Amino acid sequence: MDSAALELARRDAERIYVGTHAGANQWPQEKIDRVIVAAVRAGKSVVRLKGGDPMKFGGAEEELEAARNAGIPVEIVPGITAAAAGAAALDRSLTKRGKTGRAVFTTGACQPGDPSPDISKLLQPERGNGL
Repeated sequence: MDSAALELARRDAERIYVGTHAGANQWPQEKIDRVIVAAVRAGKSVVRLKGGDPMKFGGAEEELEAARNAGIPVEIVPGITAAAAGAAALDRSLTKRGKTGRAVFTTGACQPGDPSPDISKLLQPERGNGL
């Protein structure tokens, strides 16, 4: 998370860094969920900043479920997916009419005990209209 984004927060806001990355973190999703719910129940307003698009490959679904189960209303302000931001920074498109008709986003990160995802079908050549 860019520290400049945090400068937009109120100076008196409590800031808790829960930065995670696949396979190694001190903040398992369940702990993050508990902290969010406890803070709201204590009367605090909570803003959960997530890098990039919070609706892909992150704990958004788990956090939303925890909030729903606790009766907490949620507003999502989407970020920019890193792939789209990278393409924009390079002045390139993720797809090109007549050449590439799809952009595929997948993750290799699984929950412990889950089988690895089978991405072989995603690797098939494009046919026809590129789809």
